Amino acid sequence: MNLWYFFGGFLLLIFVANPLLSACEALPQKAQNAIALVIFTPVLALMVWAVWFMFTGQVDPSFNNDYIKR
Repeated sequence: MNLWYFFGGFLLLIFVANPLLSACEALPQKAQNAIALVIFTPVLALMVWAVWFMFTGQVDPSFNNDYIKR
C-alpha cells in the first residue's frame, strides 16, 4: 500500500502537472516558474515522504519522537 503513495506522485506529475504546464506556455516565464514551483514542490515532498514511509513504517520522520514522548 505504501508503494502507491510513491507511484501516485509520479502519476500526479504525469497526468496533472504536465498538461497544466503545457497549457500555460502562453504565460510569461515568471508565471510558468511560479506554477511549476507550486505544483512540483508539494508533489516531490510527498514522494520523499512516501519513500521514508516505505522504508521505516513511521508516518512522522521526526528523529526526536522518543525525546518528545518522555
